[in-house]
Amino acid sequence: APLSEESYRRLLALQNLLVNAIPHHAGLNPRTWRLFRPAKTMVRRYAKNFLDCNLLGRYLHLDLALQTQLAGALNQTRDAIFGDLFEVLIGTHIT
Repeated sequence: APLSEESYRRLLALQNLLVNAIPHHAGLNPRTWRLFRPAKTMVRRYAKNFLDCNLLGRYLHLDLALQTQLAGALNQTRDAIFGDLFEVLIGTHIT
């Protein structure tokens, strides 16, 4: 099932916070590598409009204080964000 608009917007906002709030592997910014355009590739029109589930999943491994701080910055609760992440998990589960 598709993700609800409210959940999508909440997770996209969380993703944008996580890009700046946590360190990344080898110092690579996850937002920047998606925008790289080699000379001979198809156009990536939607590079900014998708959810990076690897990055969002890292929220689950943050300490409680940082999770609460990030949720508060979005005017949300941790439970609302966990619910959205669970919705993505269930929606992408292959049986």
